[in-house]
Amino acid sequence: MSIRRNKQEQLRGSAESQLACEQAKDAQVPQDGDLLHELQVHVIELEMQNEALLHSGVMLEESRDRYVDFYDFAPVGYLTLSHKALIAEINLTGAAMLGEVRSKLLRRRFSEFLAPEHHDRWYRHFMDVRQQDIKLTCELDIPRGDGQRLHVQLDSLRLEKDGHPPVVCIVLTDITELKRAETALRESEGRQRLLEQQKLIQTSLDGFWVMQAKDARFLDANNAFCGMVGYSREELLTMCISDLEAVETREETVAHGKEVMEVGYGRFETRHRHKQGHLVDLEVSASYSATNGGEFYVFVRDISERKRAELERQAHARSLECLDRVHRAIQGETDLEQMMSDVLDVVLAIFNCNRAYLLYPCDPAATEWRVPMERTGPEYPGAHDLGDAIPMNKEVAEVLRLSLEADHPKKFGHAAEHPMPQTILEQFGVKSQMLMALHPKLDKPWQFGIHQCSHARIWTRDEEALFEKIGWRLSDALTGLLMYRNLQASEREFRTLAENLPDVLIRYDREGRRTYVNPAMEQTFLVSAAQLIGKTLGETNTSGMQMPESYRRALAHTLATGERSELEMQLPSSDENMHTGLCFIVAERAEDGQITGAITIGHDITERKRNEAELERHRNHLEKLVEERTHALSIAKETAEAATRAKSHFLAAASHDLRQPISAIGLYNDALVLSGLREEQMRMSRNLTRSVESLGEMLNELLDIAKLDAGKLVPQPAVIQSAKLLGTIASEFDSAVREKHLSLNLFCPRKNLALFTDKNLLLTILRNLIGNAVKYTNQGGILVSIRQRDNRALIQVWDTGIGISPEQLDLIFDEYFQANNSERNRAKGAGLGLAIVKRVSEALGNRVSCRSRLGRGSVFEFSLPLTQSMGEQVMPVQSSASNMGSALSRLVGKRIMVIEDDAMAATALKSLLEAYGMQVIHFSNAEEALGYAEAMEADHYISDYHLPGMDGLQLLDAIQTKSAEPIKAVILTGNTSLDQIAITQSSRWKVLSKPFALPELLSAMEL
Repeated sequence: MSIRRNKQEQLRGSAESQLACEQAKDAQVPQDGDLLHELQVHVIELEMQNEALLHSGVMLEESRDRYVDFYDFAPVGYLTLSHKALIAEINLTGAAMLGEVRSKLLRRRFSEFLAPEHHDRWYRHFMDVRQQDIKLTCELDIPRGDGQRLHVQLDSLRLEKDGHPPVVCIVLTDITELKRAETALRESEGRQRLLEQQKLIQTSLDGFWVMQAKDARFLDANNAFCGMVGYSREELLTMCISDLEAVETREETVAHGKEVMEVGYGRFETRHRHKQGHLVDLEVSASYSATNGGEFYVFVRDISERKRAELERQAHARSLECLDRVHRAIQGETDLEQMMSDVLDVVLAIFNCNRAYLLYPCDPAATEWRVPMERTGPEYPGAHDLGDAIPMNKEVAEVLRLSLEADHPKKFGHAAEHPMPQTILEQFGVKSQMLMALHPKLDKPWQFGIHQCSHARIWTRDEEALFEKIGWRLSDALTGLLMYRNLQASEREFRTLAENLPDVLIRYDREGRRTYVNPAMEQTFLVSAAQLIGKTLGETNTSGMQMPESYRRALAHTLATGERSELEMQLPSSDENMHTGLCFIVAERAEDGQITGAITIGHDITERKRNEAELERHRNHLEKLVEERTHALSIAKETAEAATRAKSHFLAAASHDLRQPISAIGLYNDALVLSGLREEQMRMSRNLTRSVESLGEMLNELLDIAKLDAGKLVPQPAVIQSAKLLGTIASEFDSAVREKHLSLNLFCPRKNLALFTDKNLLLTILRNLIGNAVKYTNQGGILVSIRQRDNRALIQVWDTGIGISPEQLDLIFDEYFQANNSERNRAKGAGLGLAIVKRVSEALGNRVSCRSRLGRGSVFEFSLPLTQSMGEQVMPVQSSASNMGSALSRLVGKRIMVIEDDAMAATALKSLLEAYGMQVIHFSNAEEALGYAEAMEADHYISDYHLPGMDGLQLLDAIQTKSAEPIKAVILTGNTSLDQIAITQSSRWKVLSKPFALPELLSAMEL
């Protein structure tokens, strides 16, 4: 009001000034009063106002034209909306933005022109503008008819007019290019950051991948993620996320992706399936970017170990909780049946099974079994309700055996390691079971088990581990309760024993106070238990009984160290005589080994002491007698040993002295055959040959028996080829079997068998067995077989001879026993061959057995250890006749030097060799031979070992020393003692024992 009043005053002042000027020009202006003056002033005021109004109108029209031009052609759109969001006004730019003629836009809703997904945003913006007096901004998308989208910014303000509802004025700014530039910039910056971070991502321990939003296909993945799922990057780029996802379905994965798109990021846990089939737990952090049509950037971390640890922790916590329940059921219970009942109730609840039981005994060898304790559901009664023991069958015994052999619970039923036994399935309706053996101390094993009868159940590893721990705890509890029972029984037994023991028994606690004395103590010393119990040795008691200081020290020592004490004491007894007592003090210990007390047992040895004194007198007398007898036995032993030595010397001498003439007889007979005998003389010669051979065999057998009796045959094992062994047998017995028109078959399927034994002793056994077979077989033949049996060789000698009756089988290995030779035919030997076989086989650590059928034949067999194969060898089998003929042909004309001190033997050998075309020169001692000028030029040397002066080995060594080439020589000996054999075996030349056959000599000379 004051402003208007001031304007009116200014206007009046201006009118009055103008009126004053006009009056000054017109001097004749009448002065008719104030009314006229006011009228003139008002006229001037009106004229002035009219001019001002005309000027303002012109100005206003110009301004309006400028406003309309600016409003319609402004670079931004202007529109006014009514309170109902209808378009009231809009400029041309705004209409162009909306893509419609301005006249068709009035009174239409602005939301019609917006993208559908922005309707909610527009509505919230419009409501906020209507309620507030400040300018608000919003960004929206306007789809165009040409398929493009216009991105605009709205700057909105509420305006109110008097008496009219408020309107909303909006400025539309096209920011499409700006947004595109910003998006491009963000994409460029994002790509640049992605490239810069890619090196870090590729070396990251966490997995990373990029996924396209529209089809969930992988666009990129780092090495860590490839390692997590087992696929290469190239393989992943051909896959989508649903190919790996193991938790969500494809639809759930799509819905999950939309949630992340709306929020912009997400964090969750899932599982992917590894290329090898197992599942991998992952922690996922995903973010969404609208670039390139929408992409997900995802970081993953393998949390399998964490999940596993968490599951293990949960399982461990549950296991501890369950074990605590079992422990509470066991704790404080001393009744075995009640404890087992309480534990089985807990087991039934923990595993939610139909039956829990304890079986006894868990022994497959038992004849019956029972279930002393069982807990079941009401609809599944078990074996406990049967009451009595149940007979054992094969299936139950097998189940018990499996549980005893296993160190973990055994599972039976569907998908378990063992099928359900049919008997248990049919009788008790069990479809799945888990069981284990309990091994309490002081008792036989029990079996602890649970049954599932309602359905086939697969027991998990956690359930198996928990079941095993409960089994261990139950086994310990059984041990404790059984020990408690035994302790109670032991206490009762101790009382019974102590009260009926004739010896004195006292029990002390840890401080040395008496806790028990038996009736024998009271009777012996005329004291009552009440006078002694609770008192130590040093405390005064009404009995007046005093123990020696040695006893006090011994008791204190045992209580302190736990060591056993023993001492003798002199004490007066109730008969007022001094008695000698033998006292033992032993410590009592708790389960942890701590000393809890001691027990003293006193035994009256007064009578024993008297007897010991008497026995000492007798012992002294017996010692004198034993000393005298020992001296006599020593003399007898020396005499026997001297006789044994004399026997050995006699045998050695007899061997040498007997073999010399036998050898000479054989050689003379061989020379005689070459002189051209008639048929009758040849027959006599053959008989003479057999007699000499029989005499030689008897001599060898007697000497072998003597060596065995003297214990001088010690096996020297070595590797022997089976093929070579059979070749030796074939060579030795070829002529013998030919002479009787028999067959000699050698059978060895695996000719590369390698025996490990003493070759000479083995040949002794075989020669005796085969020789017996030849002697007692008149038709058919002999079979020698060597076959492998595991790691040993089974050697058998079969014949088709006369056989042995059953009553004689146990006697054939006795000395001088001969079956079917009551006439004592010397051609059948002296009956020592099988005795030698028995003793030699025992020396080799085996046994020769015999099976025989009278009139059909016999088989002798024994086995020897095998060693590694030495390779297959071809068995050399040649006749002795062919070998001898070949040797003779090569020796004709050779110069032979014979050194033999026995004239008869030397003459026979010289005559025989000369008969075969050899040049022989003989010397009776080594000195003569060495003095011969041409001694070094002989082709062969044959020397007896026992020569006067220098022996045969020394002679041959001397000749070899003087010779430039290795000489060929044979040593002859008639001494077959072990000492002589040891000496000659170390020789570099072949050694022959007298008597010997011509083929043996020729073979030795050919070596």
